Amino acid sequence: MNQAPVQSRIDIEREGKFWGPPETLDKLGNRYQTQQITQLYLSTPGDEFELRVRRTVLADNTESCTATLKSRPEFDGATIERLEMETEIAKETYEYWSQQGLPVVEKTRCDYGSGLTVDWIKGIDAPLIELEARTDCTMEELIRRTLAYEYLRRHCRPADDSAFSENIAHRGLEWSETAPLTVADIINPLINGQINPSIDNPYIIAIAGRSGSGKSTIAHQVQEELENRQISAQIVCVDDYIKGLAWLQDQLGDQPLNYDLPGFFDTSTCARELSERIELGTPLPEHRYNWNTQEPDPVKPVDTLSPVIILEGIYADSPDLADVVNVLYTVPTGVATCVGRRLARSLSGEQLGGLPPEDQLRYYLTSAEPTYRQAHGLSQD
Repeated sequence: MNQAPVQSRIDIEREGKFWGPPETLDKLGNRYQTQQITQLYLSTPGDEFELRVRRTVLADNTESCTATLKSRPEFDGATIERLEMETEIAKETYEYWSQQGLPVVEKTRCDYGSGLTVDWIKGIDAPLIELEARTDCTMEELIRRTLAYEYLRRHCRPADDSAFSENIAHRGLEWSETAPLTVADIINPLINGQINPSIDNPYIIAIAGRSGSGKSTIAHQVQEELENRQISAQIVCVDDYIKGLAWLQDQLGDQPLNYDLPGFFDTSTCARELSERIELGTPLPEHRYNWNTQEPDPVKPVDTLSPVIILEGIYADSPDLADVVNVLYTVPTGVATCVGRRLARSLSGEQLGGLPPEDQLRYYLTSAEPTYRQAHGLSQD
């Protein structure tokens, strides 16, 4: 994630965590409020980003739901520093994720103000004391935090990364990092002579996965490696076969726009053009979606023919394409990493329908990822 643009849009979180005996809490002053917190984790400790949704209930039963995306922390043994983005989400969004079997942390939080909190985490006897600072704190807040930090350093035991809520949520759970899809996985059958494509008999490779999973990167690396071996390859982005905003509005009416609906991607036209390429030798035309007009640009004819065609896109695994694809690969990147990468793109200037990053985070959790899960049979509805 690029530091310069991110810092202008996302808080920098600095925090120290300490394990303390219950009697030390009396030294921290009067608490402002007590909260009941439930956090659900869409990420695993092996992901590039941490992603969670949270429900907070105050003593007066006031309830709020939020989503938080964090970069991986820099940890010096006592304090950590990382980038953090948070946005409010609807209760219905939180309830959807609460039904997906995600790792969970439940805790009672005592808030003492000035970034000082004490968490009583379900299943852990000792309280976790946290002192947090952000870039926008006042001098008075900074002084109070400094004094509290010095007290905690002297009287409490600094916590290591096992005290991170994400790690606590995954305690006792089996999880492992999925082996990434590599260029070698894809090109070996071609360079080993197992597959012998030609202009008249093209070999069609499909690479599917979430947005931000690395499909485009792998597709271009495969193209480069093949062309280094004098095997011409054409990349076709299925995500450019889009029906447009007018179609989407007609389908959804007054409902919120969902740019990730399978029907928004014109995979049947893509399949037809691939069939014509196979059967008639017709070159594949170039499709482009214009994010300024939110409608497809006019299709451009292409004269070149390649013996290898690489399809890549969210729905490159569409049933519409099954009969024309020779081999399908899915990039197994997890949702937290994908969302983090997509937001990093946004912070670099690439917007989703003009939405700011905080709204994009809300959109991904409310629409994009639930839609992807439903389309791929991953949702636990």
